Amino acid sequence: MKNIRKCLCLVFVFVLILVPVNALEDEIITITVGDVDVPVYRVDTVWDSMEFTYNEQINYEWNNTNHTYDLSAPTYSWFSNSNSVNITNNSSSSINVSLNYNSIVSDVLGSFDISSADIGSGQSHISKLTLSGSLNDSNVNYTKVGFIDLVIS
Repeated sequence: MKNIRKCLCLVFVFVLILVPVNALEDEIITITVGDVDVPVYRVDTVWDSMEFTYNEQINYEWNNTNHTYDLSAPTYSWFSNSNSVNITNNSSSSINVSLNYNSIVSDVLGSFDISSADIGSGQSHISKLTLSGSLNDSNVNYTKVGFIDLVIS
């Protein structure tokens, strides 16, 4: 029985040697099941750093009656040059993407300029995140204020 197994293994190895399977480095292989091509999904996502600069400006208004400055409501601003997500559909079919910002700091809100899109094969979609709202005074260093859900369907 051992000799038969050794013999079958040698025949199997010999057959593999006679039928080499070579693939070029950049060769793309398409798999077909029956007469229908299997859809291939490949989506490339490039994220900017998603870092924002937060600025709180304290405003004072001149009070003519008391001849003093009165504190008025502060204004808050967020700035970023690195707030986009670039999604490229390299699939054989169209895809739908949706982006959603989820805040972990109650007073900070965020939204994407385009939160949902259908992206055809070979096309790209860029969406930018905008933040608004305020941070409390204890947040003076880098602070994570939320996370992003990206759903591809």
